[in-house]
Amino acid sequence: MQNMFDINRKLAQKFDNRYVLQYKAMPYTTKDLDYIYSLPFSRSIPRHYKEFRVVEWSVLTHRGCLGGCNFCSNRPKLRQGVVSRSRESIIEEIKWMTHLPGFKGVVELSGASANMYGMDCASSDACKNRCVTCKQLNKSHQELLRLMRSIRNIHGVRKVFVKSGVRYDLAMNSPEYIRELVKYHIDGKMMVAPEHMNREVLKLMNKDNEERKVHDFIKMFRKICEQEKKPLDLSYYLLVGHPGCTIGNSDELRIFVKNHTNTNFVQIFTPTPMTVSTCIYYTGIDPKTMNPVYVPYTYNEKKKQKNIALGRKAAEERRR
Repeated sequence: MQNMFDINRKLAQKFDNRYVLQYKAMPYTTKDLDYIYSLPFSRSIPRHYKEFRVVEWSVLTHRGCLGGCNFCSNRPKLRQGVVSRSRESIIEEIKWMTHLPGFKGVVELSGASANMYGMDCASSDACKNRCVTCKQLNKSHQELLRLMRSIRNIHGVRKVFVKSGVRYDLAMNSPEYIRELVKYHIDGKMMVAPEHMNREVLKLMNKDNEERKVHDFIKMFRKICEQEKKPLDLSYYLLVGHPGCTIGNSDELRIFVKNHTNTNFVQIFTPTPMTVSTCIYYTGIDPKTMNPVYVPYTYNEKKKQKNIALGRKAAEERRR
């Protein structure tokens, strides 16, 4: 059943003498998103909700994600891929924001992955392609570049930041986009998420071969920073304790962290509903191959994996 979850078709699962039904989801469009974000939201945050200040002047450019990561419920089959707002809708919202009390000229463009704007899929519901590697996907970033340049020209806007994680395997298809980020849209660091360095673990995450791509991206990013004379850097997000992760392959993360000191985010995998990784976590079986998968269940082992990844192996050994 885990392999069948899909919003594009109707499903029925028998339970006792009844059926659990999943109906095909109604599609939504750019027009729907434009209408939703044209509604008169106040953007007024009560003083006791200080945590929301970080997104007070954030503007959503699109919904959904093409990544298809197994640990994430925001998967193309469950979220209709990517649906982007129109450029006119986004510009209109930002122009309105410039007249609000407290606005200081700084806007953040956000989305599940910041650089998937304009990558809406026009394929049929029956498409079985993996989105990020699909040859029909427009990876030029031209729509996003056009949007960012238009926003920078809005009166009252001083700075446009891109703080949501950038999907680097897509960004590599457009050095022009990376250069634009470096010149105008990054403040100090940009976050990317290699997740892991072990190929088998990445395969279980549905992020195959990214241990190679991340190094190519780092070289490209640093070269552009050097050309533009911008002292910027990358920040890395890693994940331990995922099905397939072992104490042994955590050493591969340790080597990466040692060579890339800006690795500030090493998270322990948390099972969440409606994800393939959670299915593997609870069954110990990969639903795609039906092969058994090693799963680190104890908190002690997960913590060890994190300590090793962060270079705390010696301290961990002394405590044992």
